[in-house]
Amino acid sequence: MAEQADAFDSVVGATPDIDHFCSSSAWALPAQRAFSPEATPWIYAHGEAVIALMALPMGPERVEAMPLEAGWGLAAPFAGQAPDQMAELLHRMWSESPIQIDAVHLSGLRLRGVWMDAVARRFHSSHHLAVWGGCERRIAQLNGGVEGYLGRRSAKFRASLRRAVRRADSVGVQYDYLTHGDPEQIYDRIQAIEAQGWKSAEGAGIDEGLTRTFYREIIERLLERGAFRGLFVRQGDEDIAYVFGGLWRSLYRGLQLSHRRDAAELSPGNLAQWSLIQHLMAEGITVYDLGTDMPYKRRWAELEFNTVSLSLFPRSGDFDPFAVNESE
Repeated sequence: MAEQADAFDSVVGATPDIDHFCSSSAWALPAQRAFSPEATPWIYAHGEAVIALMALPMGPERVEAMPLEAGWGLAAPFAGQAPDQMAELLHRMWSESPIQIDAVHLSGLRLRGVWMDAVARRFHSSHHLAVWGGCERRIAQLNGGVEGYLGRRSAKFRASLRRAVRRADSVGVQYDYLTHGDPEQIYDRIQAIEAQGWKSAEGAGIDEGLTRTFYREIIERLLERGAFRGLFVRQGDEDIAYVFGGLWRSLYRGLQLSHRRDAAELSPGNLAQWSLIQHLMAEGITVYDLGTDMPYKRRWAELEFNTVSLSLFPRSGDFDPFAVNESE
């Protein structure tokens, strides 16, 4: 299984115009296992091309296909270098499928990118095409060292960050940067912070349910591959904040960041981000993908990467996705 995942990720790495980390096995497989364990894998491989989808029942007589990670719409289902050929492979995959697939949903596509164009060319005459959703990531360049990075931030941001660092130094704040370790111990530390964190208080934490399972498996996979990067902010003997993510070649993909509510006056989230960035720079990492857009991320990042989803419905089918119930 590990060899298959590595082979798949190698093809993903050569695929243009996609979110490589979130299309890789490190993200997509834990998502499928945690959130859609009942799904039937619907995967087509042909030479150096792979289309990775899953089939899910959407009613008593209806089955639809979607990417292995269907919740956030980050993962692209295509792994390969020839978009037109792969759009043809998708058509063949669908027409020759041993199970009835009533609709196909594709995520992680650039609106005016090569994959959207290729699929539209192949399917527009035989299928309804519906573009929907949208996912915007925030990305920071880490080249140019500390001064280069800070030079791309606002004066207000730089001043606030320096004040936070001075205040933290004055009370003995320390930082643990981790590239390896026992996954259980690392996740226990994360969960201890999460249980007292602002995310958990707002019902958005990763300390319970399927989300807890999802991130636990991601951490295990990243540690196995030597791709885990995490940092804990400590005051005395207590962890007060964490940040973690994974490497994809020269890119670091941030996954989660949180801090204890009772430590908020120290700006522990900012301290975690800044210490992490400096460690990544020292390793030669040149890009930090902060993930799905949130207001605070815009202060840390200057670039964006946007994708949408595309749904395909056969024109000859009984189901019309655009029908309006005139009786309402």
